[in-house]
Amino acid sequence: MKSKRLGLTGLLIAVVTGSFGFFTVSSAWAAPSAPGYVYAKGISSSEIGINWKYVSGAQGYYIYRSTTETGAYEKIGQTTGADATYYVDKDADYNTPGIQPIGASTEYFYKVAAYDGTGQSALSGVQVFTYTNQNGQSIREVLSRGKTLPARPPGGVTITDNHDGTVKISWNASAEPNVRGYNIYRTDSSGGTFVKLNSGLVTVTDYTDNVSFFRDYYYTVAAIDDKDQEGIRSAEIWIKPQANPAANVPHVKFQQDAKECAYCHDSHSASGQDLLTKVSEAEVCFVCHDGTGSKNAINQEFNGNYPSKHPVGQNGLSCASCHDAHLDSKAVDLSGNRLYPAVLRPVSINGNMVYKGNEQCYKCHGTGSTLKGGDHKAPFEFSVHNLNMANPPSGTEIKCISCHEPHGAANANLKNYRDENFCLACHSSNQASAAPDIYKKFTAGNDSYTRHDVLGTDRQKSGASLGCVNCHNPHNVTADRKVTDPDNPSPSSLWTGSRNDFCLKCHDGTFPTDTQTQPYAPGVGSGTRTLINIKNYSNNHSRFDCVVCHDPHGSINSYSLKTETTSNTGVNKVGLLTYSWTYQNNGQPALGVDARFFCKSCHGPSNGHINSQSFPTNCFRCHRHDGKF
Repeated sequence: MKSKRLGLTGLLIAVVTGSFGFFTVSSAWAAPSAPGYVYAKGISSSEIGINWKYVSGAQGYYIYRSTTETGAYEKIGQTTGADATYYVDKDADYNTPGIQPIGASTEYFYKVAAYDGTGQSALSGVQVFTYTNQNGQSIREVLSRGKTLPARPPGGVTITDNHDGTVKISWNASAEPNVRGYNIYRTDSSGGTFVKLNSGLVTVTDYTDNVSFFRDYYYTVAAIDDKDQEGIRSAEIWIKPQANPAANVPHVKFQQDAKECAYCHDSHSASGQDLLTKVSEAEVCFVCHDGTGSKNAINQEFNGNYPSKHPVGQNGLSCASCHDAHLDSKAVDLSGNRLYPAVLRPVSINGNMVYKGNEQCYKCHGTGSTLKGGDHKAPFEFSVHNLNMANPPSGTEIKCISCHEPHGAANANLKNYRDENFCLACHSSNQASAAPDIYKKFTAGNDSYTRHDVLGTDRQKSGASLGCVNCHNPHNVTADRKVTDPDNPSPSSLWTGSRNDFCLKCHDGTFPTDTQTQPYAPGVGSGTRTLINIKNYSNNHSRFDCVVCHDPHGSINSYSLKTETTSNTGVNKVGLLTYSWTYQNNGQPALGVDARFFCKSCHGPSNGHINSQSFPTNCFRCHRHDGKF
C-alpha cells in the first residue's frame, strides 16, 4: 500500500476535521465533562456526605474541599468507577499530611472533577438554590456547602452517689477535635424541664452536684464546640441519692438471745401482732427505712407522692411478702457473693429455695398472673433483655429492677424513666453495653421529618402520640423478633408477619386505639401531621421490604430514607443524601425533597430521567407510595 504524504495545509485540515487516522482517536483524549449537581450535607459532627451527577465515560472522580466558597480547593479523596458518585468526607480517610480534621458545626465547600485515562475534567461549579420558604423569606442555599452537625452527646455518662449529699457525674471526652467544654443539666422529673447547673463552661469530664437525699434526679450532658454551638444532650441518666447506712444493722445471724430482736419486737408492751413495736409491720420497717437507720428510705417511696407503687397494706401484701427480716444480710458464700441480698424471702422452685433472681417477681407476676400485664415470666425469660442484661449491682440478680423500682416510682408502672427515656437510658451512648444506640438514630436529623415522632420534643410540637412501646414490648423482644403487634402490644404478641404488614398497622390510615393498646402502650395518633396511607398503593416497590429504603428509628434524610443501601445488584452505597426545603403550598407549609441521589443507588447513575431534571427538584410531587412511580 502506497503511503500518501500530507502537506501542512492537509495536516491542519485533518486535525480540524478529525479525518486523520490517529486524530480520530484524539476525540476520546478530550477530558470528561465536569460533574453537575454537586450537593454536600453534614451527616454527623465529623462527616460530610457529597453526591454528584454521573458523568458518562468517567473512570472515577476527584473530590476537592475548601473552607470558603471562593477560596482554594484541595484534593481530599477520590472514587473509582463512573457510578461511584458518593463520597463521605471524614477524618478516618485522611492519610495525606496537611489535611486538617473536620470539626463540629463547621462548614466546608466542595467541588468534584471527573477523570479518565486522558486526564481530569475542570472542577464543578458551586451549585446554588434560591427559594422562598414558608415564612416568606428568600433563602440562598449553596448546595455544594456542607456543614457538620454539632457535637454528638458525650458517651459513658455515669453517676456516683457519694452518700454525703453530693453526686458525681462523669463522662467520656468527646471525640470531636474542636469541643472546648461541656454543660450539665438536671431536672427532678423524667422528661421534665432541664436546668443548666454550671455557670461557666466545664472543661473536665466530671462534675459534682449538691443534692438532697431520697429525691429523684435526672441528668444530661452536652458538648460545646469552638463555634459556641451546643451539641445534642446525652440521654437522661437517673439517680436517687441515699444517706450512708447506720452502723448497726438488725438483719444479722440471729441467736437465741440476740439483742437485735429489740429493734422490731417488744416482749412486754408490743403495739402490734407478733410482739411488734408498731401497730403495722410497715411502720416497724420504716423505723430504720426512713433514711435514719438504712440508706434505703423505703417510706419515701411508699408514702411520697408517687404515681405508681406496690400496694403494700392491701390484699394481704406486706413487706414480708418479699422480704424475710430474720435472714442474715451479711452472709456470703465461699466466693464472697451475698447469700441473701436485700433479705429477699425465698421462693420454692421444685422444692429448692431460691433467694435471688427473677423468681422473686414471678411469684406474683409469673405463670397464671391476673395482675396488670398478666404473665411476664413466659415472654421475659427468653427475651434479649433478660439474656443480655447485666445483673444489678445489688446482688439480687433480679433483672426486672434494672428498669423498674420495686417499691414506688416517680413514673408509671414503677419505671425509672418516663416514656421513650425508659428505653433510651440503655439504648444510647451512655451505656458501654451491646445495646444498639437508638438515640443516635433519633437525633441524626435536624427535624422531626427525619424520624417517627417518638421523642417528647417532637410529640409536643406535632401533638402526635407514639412511643417505643407501640412497636416493641420490652418483655418479649428477642434477637430475631424485635417487634410486637401494634394493635396488641402485649408480652404475648410477638410479631410474626411481614415487615410491610407491620408498618401498615399505622400506614393504612387507621391508627391503633387506646382500647387496643392498653395497658401496654398509649394509642397512636399523628397529631398535626398527615400520615401517608400506603396500604392501597401498587407499584414496583411493593415487593420490597420497607426497611430497604427507610430506617424506622431515624436518619439524616427526610422520611427516614437511609444513607446506606445495597442495590439490587449487590453494590453497597454509603453517604446517600436527600435535599429538603420547606415552602408555601396553597397557604400551607409543604416539604420539598429531592431524593435523586438516594434513588440512583438502585435505579442507576446513568438513568436519563434522574439526570435530566434540574437540581433540586421535588421528586415526591410525582413519585410517592400512593401515587405515580
